[in-house]
Amino acid sequence: MTTIQYIRDYNTLSSMTADIIENTMKNTPDHTNLGLPTGNTPLGLYQQLRKKNLNWSNTRTFNLDEYTDITPDNPASFNYYMQEQLHMHTDIPKKNIFFPTLTPHYDTTIHNYGGLNLIILGLGHNGHIAFNEPGSTIDSTTRIINLSIQTREDNGKQYPCPEQAITMGIATILNTKHAILLAQGLRKLQILKQALWHTITPDIPASYLQLHKNLQVLYCD
Repeated sequence: MTTIQYIRDYNTLSSMTADIIENTMKNTPDHTNLGLPTGNTPLGLYQQLRKKNLNWSNTRTFNLDEYTDITPDNPASFNYYMQEQLHMHTDIPKKNIFFPTLTPHYDTTIHNYGGLNLIILGLGHNGHIAFNEPGSTIDSTTRIINLSIQTREDNGKQYPCPEQAITMGIATILNTKHAILLAQGLRKLQILKQALWHTITPDIPASYLQLHKNLQVLYCD
């Protein structure tokens, strides 16, 4: 089932997503497994989560991707981003923080912990989700991938973007219990429409989300 909501502004989109994460954590108190993104779109989400003063002690976070050949303390790394935007502001144990570059057999680890309760996804201008670039297959799992020129240009505005990354695969994303796709700005609207209402194709990896059993799409201009 897919629900699509037009949100009036970015702050509301961020607040709604933070509320969904809070509710997920409260409704799965034993252990909550979250798939979390980086980038510009979720910055407001993490700001909202920091305000909530939640108990993160029973939550595990699995980041969607990370650049290869980059150290966690490098400001360009997603590990550094997550530390600055979320982890250092919470009581989450370090043992509950997972990145595909630091965790061997990433998909097996996620499976052994019971799968992801919730995953938050952004949408690339070329239709990628996580770093599943055009050409990614529906059965893809966590792997090293070559980043497209467009992705490197989009991600290289603040720091130089490496040529490769490790990304959670399409199969792993589709296996989550609840997925939220966040999209912001008119530049994303056309690719969002293609992903949700056109033919499912490897050329637009986000189109695979049409097959997800519980997808929620939040869009704001």
